[in-house]
Amino acid sequence: GFAPSRNPAMWTPALMRALARHARPEARLATWSAAGAVREALAAAGFAVERLPGVGGKRHRIEARWAPRWPSWPPPPEPPLPDRRHAIVIGAGLAGAAVAEGFARRGFAVDLLDARHAPGGEGSLQPVIADHLHLSPDDNPMARLTRAALLLRGSFGALQSCGRLALESGPDDAVHNTAMLARLAFPAAFVRRVERDEASDIAGVALPRGGLWLPACAAVSPAHAIADWLARGGDAIRFVGGARVATLARDPSSGDWIARDSAGRAIAAAPVVVLANAGDAVHLAAVESLAVRRVRGQTTCLRDPLLAGLRTVLGGDAYAAPTGSDGRILVGASFDEGDSLAPDPRDDLGNLRRLGRMLDRDPQAMLPGAIPAAVGFRFALPDRLPAVGPLPDEAAARAAADALLRNDKLPIPLAPGLYGAFAFGSRGLLWAALAAELLPAIVCGEPAPIERELLAAVSPSRLLRRRLRRAR
Repeated sequence: GFAPSRNPAMWTPALMRALARHARPEARLATWSAAGAVREALAAAGFAVERLPGVGGKRHRIEARWAPRWPSWPPPPEPPLPDRRHAIVIGAGLAGAAVAEGFARRGFAVDLLDARHAPGGEGSLQPVIADHLHLSPDDNPMARLTRAALLLRGSFGALQSCGRLALESGPDDAVHNTAMLARLAFPAAFVRRVERDEASDIAGVALPRGGLWLPACAAVSPAHAIADWLARGGDAIRFVGGARVATLARDPSSGDWIARDSAGRAIAAAPVVVLANAGDAVHLAAVESLAVRRVRGQTTCLRDPLLAGLRTVLGGDAYAAPTGSDGRILVGASFDEGDSLAPDPRDDLGNLRRLGRMLDRDPQAMLPGAIPAAVGFRFALPDRLPAVGPLPDEAAARAAADALLRNDKLPIPLAPGLYGAFAFGSRGLLWAALAAELLPAIVCGEPAPIERELLAAVSPSRLLRRRLRRAR
């Protein structure tokens, strides 16, 4: 079925040129096909082609290597492999703990640094966090990334799945969801639409409408997740509390990054550093192109007899998740620009109003059973996607701005050995799973667990060219 005569789209000259764009010098290629058109297309794309005796009853086969006489684009850079498996992760919240475990699983010694004296804090103080999977009729990058993160999570530790019900707001939503699922053709084990009665059976409480059932989604205590990841990392992870990193500089002679406190004392040194410290990451790495926004959020703990049996996460105008504690559920979350971490009763009422719209309930009737749960700050980028990957060297990029703006194929200069895992917004659980697999794969030169388009979508360098243009 793969012969050029049967499947010509696999062997076009344009596809051979695409292979060349992904190839490093001396990259090798092999195929059973020995058709003349294939050999010619490979040669035109810069491959040195050799026809050899076939195998398995085939008369001939092709082997080739990429060796162009005049390359028209720069080859992909070699993976920046460290000289030893030692990493510093700055920030011991959800992101840092997940990333530390991902590196430890690959044989790295990890120094996990945090200004606090114990892992967790900030957004990790919430009683429960849940998967906020995104579905879209056009299966856009956000939808594909959240799906990839959900599927990747199995490789860095199973969380007990309670599922998520994304409730519909009315008949129009039902029509929209039915058409979307028909178009995307996902397996029922990933998502399916359920009517009101089945949705109520799944949730364990009476619901006014049906919605989309996502059985693989989870809700978990951040503190428990962090403790579990660090325990599985074992002795490979060395937690250093009370270690506020004030400066981070690379020693050109050793290639190590040295993290120092405000007094200039060295806290740790390693060839690889991951910044997982939320809003502080941008300042520590001097990455001005990433305009991270801080958003205050407050959740509400609710005890309500009509919701006491809830056993899955409900999503819609608000979200509601069982906490496993005396029938209480967590409702959230507010979004505002405030600076105070003190609970505000108005935010609790706002959370209940959104929940009331979702469940056709009077928020005032639920208010007596509500108390503030936790207040924290989310950090997000304008496109709501995280920053996960190698961090740019913005000083070098500014020096090379003319060339970078003339040719979009030129790679952005990177700070060697410096990586980011921040701007997780309200999807900390999913983006932590993504970072835990993606960053070690990049550092170790492994195949990336997501496709190239999605790598570009989460790259911390993705907004730098735009900033360089605006500076002109």
